[in-house]
Amino acid sequence: MRALWISGSGLAAEEQKIDLVANNISNVNTTGYKFQDAFAEEMAQINDSGDTSAATPAGVSVADTGRNFSQGDLTASSGSLDVAIQGSGFMEVTMPDDSIGYTRSGALGVDANGTIVTKNGYKLYPEITIPDDSTAVSISTSGQVSSTMSDGSVKVLGSIELAKFVNPGGLKSAGDGIYQSTVNSGEPVIDSPGKQGLGTIQQGYLEGSNVSLVNEMSKMMITQRSYEMNAKVVQTTDQMMSIANGIKR
Repeated sequence: MRALWISGSGLAAEEQKIDLVANNISNVNTTGYKFQDAFAEEMAQINDSGDTSAATPAGVSVADTGRNFSQGDLTASSGSLDVAIQGSGFMEVTMPDDSIGYTRSGALGVDANGTIVTKNGYKLYPEITIPDDSTAVSISTSGQVSSTMSDGSVKVLGSIELAKFVNPGGLKSAGDGIYQSTVNSGEPVIDSPGKQGLGTIQQGYLEGSNVSLVNEMSKMMITQRSYEMNAKVVQTTDQMMSIANGIKR
């Protein structure tokens, strides 16, 4: 019966949407997290003549999921190397397989060699190493990293570059707030912060997630009710079939 197929597809689609919303809610306090959304499409059943213009609905499916890269709120941080990107762009990091990843999570620190790394241990690209006799590190809005040495002199250690994409929604998530370029995202445009439409670096701040808890809770309730309605259709159709099977001549 068509009702079973349509409601069944609705259950599957709503289940995927619930999973996305739950993931968004669980990451509401994750630095630099960007929320995801699902896009549904109607599945059409072509009639016997093959005329697609007269196709009848045969349910729905999740056509795609997308990530929203809108700016999150900046909050002051106690970390001396923490940075936030005010505006568009991603910092570059070196992945374990030596490929380049992109992130907006600016909770930075140093490894055993004094190299600046993300909270997950990924090195910034290009690498920047802080000398042992450094007493303070400053990062300008244009990404220049300078160190005040023990003798009072100031040494430029390098610069943080940013990358932007024509279609950031096409980036592939690699986990831990890291993204990788794809054919859909296009090749990165790399330059200093503040140039070519790129954002600026704000030292002493972290970018919060762009998840709106109120919106996600509303989505959760709407999706749950839709799931319940589809389940009710399945139950009602099952009862109708049971009645039909029980009819005797």
